[in-house]
Amino acid sequence: MWLLDQWAERHILDAQRNGQFESLAGSGQPILLDDDSHVPPELRAGYRLLKNAGCLPPEMQQRKDALELVDLLKTVHAQSEEYQAISRKLKLLELKLRQAGINTDFLRGEYAVKLMQQIDEEKMMFRIGELAKLADVTPDTIRYYEKQQMMDHEGANGRWFSPLQRQRSPAAKIHPLR
Repeated sequence: MWLLDQWAERHILDAQRNGQFESLAGSGQPILLDDDSHVPPELRAGYRLLKNAGCLPPEMQQRKDALELVDLLKTVHAQSEEYQAISRKLKLLELKLRQAGINTDFLRGEYAVKLMQQIDEEKMMFRIGELAKLADVTPDTIRYYEKQQMMDHEGANGRWFSPLQRQRSPAAKIHPLR
C-alpha cells in the first residue's frame, strides 16, 4: 500500500472511531444509483420509459447480441457450417461496435482463443503438407515424426538434446528446413 493510501486509511479509521460519520446527512438511506443528471431534462422521461420497458440503445443491444453469439459459439463445433455462420455474424457485429466507438475487448474471451487455435492448426496442416511435398513422404509420417520430435526435446533426465543428437534423429531426415 502506498504511503498516501496508508495516510488516508488512518484518517478514515480515526474519524470512524471518533464517530464523525454517524451524523452525516443521508446516513442510513440507500444510495441512489440511477442517476440521470447527465441526460438532458427533456429526454429523461423518454429514457426512463424505455429503460423500464427493457429497451436498450442500439449499441448496447448490439453488444448484448455479440455476447450471446460468443456464448453460442462455445457450444458449436469449430469445423461446422453453423460455427462459420455465427462467426461471420459476430465479426459483423464487432465491426459495427467498433464503428460506433465501443471497445470490443469484452469479446476476446474463449472465442479468440478458439479462433487462434483453429488458425494455428490450419498453419500446421499447411506446413505438414509442404514438408510432405519436399520430403516426398505422406503427411502422416511427418505428423508422427513431429510428435516424436516434441517428445525428444526433453531427454530422460529433463535436459535438451544437443544439435548433434538431433541430427541423428529420424525426424531430421525429413525436415530439410533445419
